Amino acid sequence: MDEETKRLLKNYSNARRSWEVWCFMVNYEVKAVRFDLGKHFRHDNFLSHYIYLSMKDYYIEMSKVVKKTKNNKDNIFYLLQTQIDSKTERSLEAQKCLDELSGIEVVIQAICTLRDKFYAHLDKDYEEYIYKGASVVDDNLCFMAIEKAIIALSSREILQTYLDEIPSRNDFKFELCNVKL
Repeated sequence: MDEETKRLLKNYSNARRSWEVWCFMVNYEVKAVRFDLGKHFRHDNFLSHYIYLSMKDYYIEMSKVVKKTKNNKDNIFYLLQTQIDSKTERSLEAQKCLDELSGIEVVIQAICTLRDKFYAHLDKDYEEYIYKGASVVDDNLCFMAIEKAIIALSSREILQTYLDEIPSRNDFKFELCNVKL
């Protein structure tokens, strides 16, 4: 596997890890819902910042994966295009993945814009973008499209080794106690 694909996998797994942390803290699609934890995270000034940080890291890492730029040789679009241009046996699959990613271009643009306008650089008009990000349902579509593309670039087994290193939101443990420090 080439160095660019390894970097893509690292960036993607970082985005997924931050996503899992955020999902745990806000009780999004967890098997054992703990409303007490979600409420505690949101209302505790210190812990609520971790909700923000996990989402910030998600947007920064995900934009590395999906932002179309010639300066970034390990983004998903560049790597898929390289496969198509090389006319390998993976060319047809790479083209299908590019087509699927093009179908969610609005989602990808929302991710990149929110990263650029709010999380990476606090633009003067940042408040106009805070609630214009992709919905969590759209983020899931993006995950699926990216994972298909990663499989086309490497293999299902390689992707799975990276995913296996990411703790699931259902594996996190956090207990509240009444001890004041």
